[in-house]
Amino acid sequence: MKRILKFLIVCSVFTGCSTEYVVKPPEVVNKYDATKPQALTGFTPSNGGYLDNFVLFGNFGPDKTKMQVFFSNREAKIISSDGVSILAIVPKLEDGQHVVRVLVDGVELTCADMFGYTQVARITTEAGVHSGSNDFIDGTISQARFGRPIGIAVIADDNLLVVETHDQRIALVSFTGNQVTRLYNGMHFTKPAVNKARDEAYVIRLLPNTGSVFKMRRVNNWILENVRGNTAELAAGEQWACALDDSEKYLYVRNHASGFYRICLEEFDENGVPKVETLLTGNEMPIITGGTMNSLVWCPKAKCFYNSMWAACQIWKIWEENGVWKCEEYAGSVGGDADGQRLTEARFRNPHGMCVDGDGNLYVADANNHKIKRIDYLTGMVTTAAGSVRSDRTNWIEVDGPPLEATFDVPHCLAMDSEGNIWIANGEGRTIRKLSIE
Repeated sequence: MKRILKFLIVCSVFTGCSTEYVVKPPEVVNKYDATKPQALTGFTPSNGGYLDNFVLFGNFGPDKTKMQVFFSNREAKIISSDGVSILAIVPKLEDGQHVVRVLVDGVELTCADMFGYTQVARITTEAGVHSGSNDFIDGTISQARFGRPIGIAVIADDNLLVVETHDQRIALVSFTGNQVTRLYNGMHFTKPAVNKARDEAYVIRLLPNTGSVFKMRRVNNWILENVRGNTAELAAGEQWACALDDSEKYLYVRNHASGFYRICLEEFDENGVPKVETLLTGNEMPIITGGTMNSLVWCPKAKCFYNSMWAACQIWKIWEENGVWKCEEYAGSVGGDADGQRLTEARFRNPHGMCVDGDGNLYVADANNHKIKRIDYLTGMVTTAAGSVRSDRTNWIEVDGPPLEATFDVPHCLAMDSEGNIWIANGEGRTIRKLSIE
């Protein structure tokens, strides 16, 4: 079923000794009956998966451009329509039953039937080899080796920036070019913050604590460009991640020792240096003790940041309300490994990197549980999205396959690509893994 039908009519016109080939689409005869009410009467198949062909039947109208097809709230791509049938492609959905709707010039059409979606997910190792060596090796995707990947970000063409904070490296993983290339050596960096166009990234130098901010641009071959150095507000502690919000006018940073800040990318002081604003101090949000590692991610749907705290085994929510910045505990309370309601039941063991999908669901690298956890945006329920319990790490072997059968070795960071797949910087595993969700 996973195919797009293509129709071509090739006409040959012979003039003297020359031959011209004219390619035309078929003429579609519209069968819409204007004397009858618009209706959705049924569809086929009744169940399926991502990218399957899907045909709806009814009486829709004469103009395909005024038609939309939805599975629950997810819009499908329409391929063609003859007025009484629509050929569409099933989008990515959650497991289970979905209401099918057709909108024709704003008028909603439904029927009693439901579409059953079967979600297929798999963990694969995309680069690196699970080993005890911190040696980094450039080369093709299959040849490349990593030290300890701590940060990961998806950039243009769904390629990757991989940060090895402890090993002081940034690498470019180009799947389009089949190459892993070392970009920088000798500095500790945070997880990158990437803009929506995926052609710019920001990193902060973690150690020594200078708070130096750098930009990397695709147009400039991802060369480090200094944005601001010696940021006093960031020098008293460590920040392991930075993030952009929807406006992309500010770079937000959580300093583990002193609070929450933003660097103004479009506002400068009298010396031409980007301004820094203190949004929350250490008196207004918890100081991270017992371990400095933390991460930060923006959720467009909830209009807030989520901040993971490694040592506290918690995730906090940070948001602005009527010009006032606020924070509160969002998930977890004490260390452990438990699914359930995010505040009262869920337990994490050293949560670190995070990513958010288009529906606002939060995915968390639960590092020392060796799992990927998912927090549902609507229900607040925490479930294990990938990873199985391994108590014996003496002869640890990483396993690919179905998500709940796969094994990880201290996954540190997550990033989501344009197709909704989740990329995993598998720290102690020295590998880059992918959770493909279809």
